[in-house]
Amino acid sequence: MSDVPPTPPTPEQPGATPPPAGSVPPAAGSVPPAAPAAPAYAAAPAYTPGAPVKQGLSLTGFILGIGSIIFLWVPVFGLLVGIAGLIISILARGREPQAPNWMKMLGLILSIVGLALSLIYFIFWIIVIVAAASTSYSY
Repeated sequence: MSDVPPTPPTPEQPGATPPPAGSVPPAAGSVPPAAPAAPAYAAAPAYTPGAPVKQGLSLTGFILGIGSIIFLWVPVFGLLVGIAGLIISILARGREPQAPNWMKMLGLILSIVGLALSLIYFIFWIIVIVAAASTSYSY
């Protein structure tokens, strides 16, 4: 055994400070301490550009508006489709501000027109049926 004193460690970088006295150097092959956990994600904003626009009510009101025009020839069904289209189009105006405005307005207009024409057609058939029932035929 030789009595050679150990050489002092040299800093790896110039100007680097040596570790404080009394600290334990990391052992070879040891795992460094884990990084702190990432923070939880924040809630998504109500509208993000590029995200799909919520327009279910607007589309439904638009389709029911077209349906009220198509089914105005069916006396009661045309009225029901027109009323449903009118209600859903009004709800879409308040609940879906990002949806296309033309779809909400056209659904509302078509529902009103279909409802009015269906109501006129319904009243016409009531008059025809009452007139036919009050006419007496004698042979």
